[in-house]
Amino acid sequence: MFVFLYLQVLAKTQEDEAMGWWSAKIKMFRGEFAVVDYVGWDKTFSDIVPLERLRPINQSYVWVLFLCRPIV
Repeated sequence: MFVFLYLQVLAKTQEDEAMGWWSAKIKMFRGEFAVVDYVGWDKTFSDIVPLERLRPINQSYVWVLFLCRPIV
């Protein structure tokens, strides 16, 4: 099994919209599904998606996410 901290999820924001790739962070795997949090969205926007709707993102994009994280 491949585990990526950040990935993209094929999803849509509303029922009447087209599917698109959204940046997300994996919370956990359960069988053939993954629980993800969408990057830039509140934690209430977690989603359960089948593994076939996940794909890795470009590693340079992960580096940008790391550099743009707020320092607490």
